[in-house]
Amino acid sequence: MPIDIVETSAKALQESETKKPGAIVGKVIYPFLQLNTGQSFIVPISEANQKSLYMLCRYHSKHNKRFIMVKHKELNIIEIARIE
Repeated sequence: MPIDIVETSAKALQESETKKPGAIVGKVIYPFLQLNTGQSFIVPISEANQKSLYMLCRYHSKHNKRFIMVKHKELNIIEIARIE
């Protein structure tokens, strides 16, 4: 499944003010390292391992970048946003 990089949503920017940074070592599935600040990638909720995505956000946030995971229930997607 190809994953597109998109602009970070307003919801993710708003939640970035209150959420702690939430991360793949080895096999790369998600494009964390390709994101610039203000960009996101989205994953359908049905195809996402939410616990893994959260842990990957936390892992990558420890390396001079900050990521958050935002669930858009109304759209059935999870957004991973780079906010720093």
